[in-house]
Amino acid sequence: MGAANGVAAIQTAANKAAPLFSFGVIADVQYADIPDGRSFYGVPRYYRHSLAVLRRAVTSWNNTQTKPGGGVSFCINFGDIVDRHCPKEKSLRAVHEVLDAFGELAGGRPTYHMLGNHCLYNLPRTELLPLLNMPTNSSDSDDRAYYDFSPCPGFRIVVLDAYDFSALGRAQDHPTATAALRFLEENNPNADKNSSDGLAGTARRFVAYNGGVGVAQLAWLDGVLRDAAARGEKVVVCGHLPMDPGAAFPESLLWNYGEVMGVVHRYGCVKACFAGHDHQGGYCVDSRGVHHRALEAALECPPGTSAFGRVEVYPDRFARSSPHIAPLCDGCFEVARSEANDCRASEIAGEHAADFQLRPHRVPRRRPHPSACAPSQPLFPQSSGVERRSIWTWVLVALLDVLEFLLLQVLEMAAANGIAVNGSAKAPLFSFGVIADVQYADIPDGRSFLGVPRYYRHSISVLQRAVSRWNTHNNLKFAINFGDIIDGFCPKDKSLWAVQKVLDEFDKFQGPTYHMFGNHCLYNLPRSKLVSLLKMPTESDRAYYDFSPCPEFRIVVLDAYDFSCLGWPQDHLVTAAALKLLDEKNPNSDKNSPEGLVGVHRRFVKFNGAVGKEQLSWLNGVLQDASTNKQNVILCSHLPMDPGASSPAALMWNYDEVMSVVRQYNCVKACFAGHDHKGGHSVDSHGVHHRTLEAALECPPGTSAFGHVEVYPDKLLLIGSDRMADTEICF
Repeated sequence: MGAANGVAAIQTAANKAAPLFSFGVIADVQYADIPDGRSFYGVPRYYRHSLAVLRRAVTSWNNTQTKPGGGVSFCINFGDIVDRHCPKEKSLRAVHEVLDAFGELAGGRPTYHMLGNHCLYNLPRTELLPLLNMPTNSSDSDDRAYYDFSPCPGFRIVVLDAYDFSALGRAQDHPTATAALRFLEENNPNADKNSSDGLAGTARRFVAYNGGVGVAQLAWLDGVLRDAAARGEKVVVCGHLPMDPGAAFPESLLWNYGEVMGVVHRYGCVKACFAGHDHQGGYCVDSRGVHHRALEAALECPPGTSAFGRVEVYPDRFARSSPHIAPLCDGCFEVARSEANDCRASEIAGEHAADFQLRPHRVPRRRPHPSACAPSQPLFPQSSGVERRSIWTWVLVALLDVLEFLLLQVLEMAAANGIAVNGSAKAPLFSFGVIADVQYADIPDGRSFLGVPRYYRHSISVLQRAVSRWNTHNNLKFAINFGDIIDGFCPKDKSLWAVQKVLDEFDKFQGPTYHMFGNHCLYNLPRSKLVSLLKMPTESDRAYYDFSPCPEFRIVVLDAYDFSCLGWPQDHLVTAAALKLLDEKNPNSDKNSPEGLVGVHRRFVKFNGAVGKEQLSWLNGVLQDASTNKQNVILCSHLPMDPGASSPAALMWNYDEVMSVVRQYNCVKACFAGHDHKGGHSVDSHGVHHRTLEAALECPPGTSAFGHVEVYPDKLLLIGSDRMADTEICF
């Protein structure tokens, strides 16, 4: 039972004990504010949604604080926080957006970062290291990105710099860069050093997007492990690049993984090696009993799915804990890929404290390569040799991998939270146009308080293109504008003129346009004036309503500023009550600032608002009637109502109350919103889709953000233009 390579029994009593500590894990967020794309293998990549995955991860880790024995002590990010396709002028902002999301981890708990290749495509090492706040010794070189720490007596975490020796992140004339390029020339004959074409087996790792652990870091690692072994500590090694061919494809491996593992195997203290980089994830146990776990990528999660996890550390095992999936058994480690039971699980456990053994549970399949047990070529060799493999073996392995990959993609797409594979051959019941946050103003271009460019005059050109496109569509019955038709910086003496200018463009559409309030509308004109101008189909100053474009569907438009500080007279009872709520929830003197607020509490800012009690009661009656009449409902609001589809600072104040009413019935299939300009998509715990639309305001000249929604009996299909991502919503 306690044998070095045996499968250990899990002791029930031990499983009931609290862990020594826990930590969160996430890999390869690769955020970029660009449309979705694909890898060079054709795998879909969701550049904007990946940030929503990270936010869900942080929310989940924060929620574990309330559970018995729960609570992560820290989290580890396994590199690649932004993607190489991120526009270089936006790299720093994108990095800050991701780091701000990590900063939402409650209680000041730290995030430990490491360098990935995509980080280094965007910013040099010298600029990244201060941003990532790595706990390297202050006396060390400013270039150093490897370190270790002990979260509790008996355990040590070692974080490696897998690009210590690489062609990335340093000036091209730097000695390390020139040495790495020379090394690549010797090991990769291709002109494009990112190509592994013609390389066989583990030699395929010699590509420019990988790297190695340098001589000084190897010596440091040896010293750290020697010290840990002397103290009787167990060690977890973390690096962006995997270090065993059984846990990753050859193209993803650390250049000198054999040298590093030679140091690791010299001591008996390392129990597991975690990595990112190989987006599919993988798992194996090497010949010395060390577990290797490559984590699935946040980047490749379709909207509504996730890839992150929590590791519980016990004296004799690691145990998984996932927010989305019921435990498979006591004492297993898992990183959740999806909220629909698409799990990747393995169990690292042992009967004795010194034994860390394995029992697989739906472990990610990784076909063993013929060279999996062969030693890797040293990066700094005293002698070198050439690996010889049968070309037919590799052709067969490659073909099987491609077939397996394609099959898995089809099955996952068919099953994952209502994201369907096949489009409908039938015509839609009806279609409608969508646009959000035009925020027109006849003023020079500017920036948001986050530094995002805003194109105030160009935004009306986006609207003009939208109307022109909608008019060419045969089945478009109406359009919905999701608020903020003019900007808060519009000169007040031009507010009415600007509103009318935008409405004149909407009037060129051949069908009706349904409007809603946004905060920027209310900065310019009072509610009573806007209700009339926007021709809302309501009574008095009420700005919420519903209509049925066909017997099977109902559209419900909410007033997200029904209860707010905006649009009402300053002496109005609603204004006074809203200001009182903000005083209770937001201690800042500037009530538009979320500074110091954590997580979803950041929504309590003046530029947001809420649905009032009377509107909540009305909504309940509308949904009850729709449910009785077997109608599907599409809910529309300027403010988003799910944290997975929006930044916390953009959420409706009482989104939870509204969704509580929604969940009393099963008729609401999707909630559309604006306000959070980068857009977002999520599927909540009750299966309701939330789609936040990308803003017209932030489209550079020559680009657009608008779309139309095709409505079928069993799905909605948002077809976006340019910066507005296509989205399929099945129910």
